[in-house]
Amino acid sequence: MYSAFLYHSQAMVPQDRDRSIYTMARAFNGPLGISGTLHRQGGTFTQYVEGPTEAVELVKANILQDSRHRNIRVVCDGPVDTRYFDGWAMGYTTEQTCCWDSWAKSAGAPSDITLAPAKRLVEFLHYAHLINLPAHHVRDVQPGMRGRLKRLLPRISGGIAHQR
Repeated sequence: MYSAFLYHSQAMVPQDRDRSIYTMARAFNGPLGISGTLHRQGGTFTQYVEGPTEAVELVKANILQDSRHRNIRVVCDGPVDTRYFDGWAMGYTTEQTCCWDSWAKSAGAPSDITLAPAKRLVEFLHYAHLINLPAHHVRDVQPGMRGRLKRLLPRISGGIAHQR
């Protein structure tokens, strides 16, 4: 069974330290079968983590104790039917590579990323990666993954769709 954990938090480190967070997460998550993504919008982290339930619980415990952020607000936490980020151990985007505000206007989502429902957040996180794949994520995506994501994106439903 797969589980997912989606949250927002207040970043306590400058953005230039995010690369080390991303690198450490990839190294830790990969062997555990964890996939997901981290997005930084100003001073807010939004992270989605998915994988085998036991591994997600371990990663979640580490996240909740991490001093590099605070004021963690869980958006969803529990079982999912589909892995939405299968194919990379951890993705990373920022408002410079894909801005929530612009996407939210075109998608009819709340202007504040922390008020968006889980389904909208996952749609945005997928979109952020799809538009940035050629620039900095090509090596992280298994062959055929880009097409799979493009087909999956319009059909995001099920496990996280009904959760806030």
